[in-house]
Amino acid sequence: MTAPPVMNELGNWLDSNAPTWASDATDYIGRIWNEGAYGLTFGQIITVFLIMGFAIIVRGLFARTLVVWITKWAAGSATKIDDALVKAISTPLKIIPVVAGIYASIQVLNVDPTIELYASRIIQSIVTLTIFWSLSRASRMLEYILVDVKQSLSGPAVDWMIKALQFILVALGLGAVAQQWGIAVAPLLAGLGVFGIAVGLGAQDLFRNLISGLLIIGEKRFVPGEWILVDGVVEGTVVRINFRSTLVRRFDQSPVYVPNSKLADAAVTNFSRMTHRRIKWAVGVEYSTTVDQLKTIRQELED
Repeated sequence: MTAPPVMNELGNWLDSNAPTWASDATDYIGRIWNEGAYGLTFGQIITVFLIMGFAIIVRGLFARTLVVWITKWAAGSATKIDDALVKAISTPLKIIPVVAGIYASIQVLNVDPTIELYASRIIQSIVTLTIFWSLSRASRMLEYILVDVKQSLSGPAVDWMIKALQFILVALGLGAVAQQWGIAVAPLLAGLGVFGIAVGLGAQDLFRNLISGLLIIGEKRFVPGEWILVDGVVEGTVVRINFRSTLVRRFDQSPVYVPNSKLADAAVTNFSRMTHRRIKWAVGVEYSTTVDQLKTIRQELED
């Protein structure tokens, strides 16, 4: 970007009438305007600042108007599905204007093709991760969509399904980013398979507990909030069923983390599902008590 005509006219006038130092200063200012700094003209620098400033303003408008309006609209509906969706996309929406501003700035700067290539890949990676991040956050909607399934399977089973889906989405996002950077995913997966076999051989207890946890949830032997007795292990209230262990809180309020494999192999008594409750009560009587008196005592207890 060249200096404005006014600067050239001012420079010509100073060359004819001004002292030498003023002419040198004018030449220096014009040279700085044309050359800029760090290989960029001041026109490019100002344009980039304007673009990024506009992007930040748009981001603020997104945060203060669009996102707020969508949040209020979702809060006014009867279902919670749209609330979960809005919560999932609200943060990624704020990233879009900034990423667009960075991309436009790169186009204005006319940087080296190699730098532009890497910058474009970084932007593509950010966009890809943002999309899969939004999908991962939006998967929490399944908690409200699968209400009927949650009642039939139990809450922990649905929670595990959601966590598994989130893990898959994150893995797909990382795989997509790797493809954008020219990294072959198939050989990497093969290597991870061999590594997984080695890890599996050394983590048999972990996988046994994981499978046992799935069986416990599938059989619905107990659910959080129920009072259970595991022979020789623990008695108390189930708090949470995790991947590896189940948290049981004893009646003295001390937490006990029981490996799921022990719960799957041991006999478990679920007191919360009793249809009748047996009460053992010893009533002391004298040896001189007659049969009629015993019948009377029994009748009074039954009543």
